[in-house]
Amino acid sequence: MEESQRVWKFVLIDENGEEHHFFGGKVAFKGVGVPASRATRGFLVVDSQGNRRYLKDTWRILSDTIQKEGDVYALLKEHNVPHVPDVIVSGNAIGDWQRTKTHEYVTPTFQDAVLRNHQHYFIVFAQVGTPLKDFKNSFELVQATSHAIEAHKVAYEKAKILHRDISVGNILIMDGGQGLLIDWEFSKPLDSSAPRTLERTGTWQFMSARLLSHKPGEVNHILADDLESFYHVLCWVTLMHGRHELSKEDAENQIARVYDGWNGVKASDVKGGSDKIVDLQKKWMAKQAKLVEGPLRDLVVGLEALLVVRYIEPSEFVNQDVVNAKLKKLDDSTWFLDSFSQALQHEEQLKSQERDPIRAISLPAMGDDDPNNRKRKKTDSELQEEDEDEDEERPSRRPRTSES
Repeated sequence: MEESQRVWKFVLIDENGEEHHFFGGKVAFKGVGVPASRATRGFLVVDSQGNRRYLKDTWRILSDTIQKEGDVYALLKEHNVPHVPDVIVSGNAIGDWQRTKTHEYVTPTFQDAVLRNHQHYFIVFAQVGTPLKDFKNSFELVQATSHAIEAHKVAYEKAKILHRDISVGNILIMDGGQGLLIDWEFSKPLDSSAPRTLERTGTWQFMSARLLSHKPGEVNHILADDLESFYHVLCWVTLMHGRHELSKEDAENQIARVYDGWNGVKASDVKGGSDKIVDLQKKWMAKQAKLVEGPLRDLVVGLEALLVVRYIEPSEFVNQDVVNAKLKKLDDSTWFLDSFSQALQHEEQLKSQERDPIRAISLPAMGDDDPNNRKRKKTDSELQEEDEDEDEERPSRRPRTSES
């Protein structure tokens, strides 16, 4: 911290009324302040004992179907879910003025807009990590992603919740190359029949082709969609900074075409995913990505070969028994996790493939459910609210932490 930098004292009151003091001034993340947004900010702070922490200050959506983020993490810890951050303290900010009123003043002019009630909320995490895209070598990339899949698997099987926002910004790398899966705020209990929102949930670039190719609400978000998102994360990061022989221009065009592609005008009509489907069917990563031979390429190609079965239309020329057998592998995370484990057995070879820092592709801000805006928002409803504060997936050099 610079000598002249202002230091703030944060006095946070938890759910039990106990005070917690934190000190810091460096903003690790700041969402753009726009009307009706969640206005998320992240601060690198220290506690009273000098321990480095991360403080997330946000305006959470008030809904009977959305748990407080701290409660979700408590559930994960209760079920011993590995590779998730530890919560130091969380709670609502105190005062009537800490709850929004905008939704109470919607006029007929804005009757089609979705304005949600928000509550000022804070949560402090013990861990401070770095973004997945800043991996040192392919081993670190594969291991951190593998740990995120393990967290996802245990959460799904034991805590009975589905993450629903697997993205490059929601996987962190800790010292030693350990991975953390973060941002469980929009997860959904498996036993909940009510939709978490009226629209699709996720980060546009990494959502499954199945979800993107349907209008919001037409299909349910299932486990296989999250598994496919892990694949898209791996491909995106590999094209960005992995070892391949594509030119910078070709890699940039591929990312823009496949991950940023969309069609539609109104937020409720925006769809995409067609290029993801085509590339899976064409085996683009295997045949045209020019990946350097090795365990990372083998992993990507193997995942690609499995996921294509989600987009094979039944016909007399297709052996449906074979297709069904492959689809069954997506009923749980075991096959996916085993594939990553097999790749990690080639540790030295993966470590020899260092991250390419030169291939820095300039792209618009990532993570929008409406590619029109190129801003990070969680759901199509937040798209209508101009919610830029969820910019976890933005390719940047800023420090990342256990939540932002």
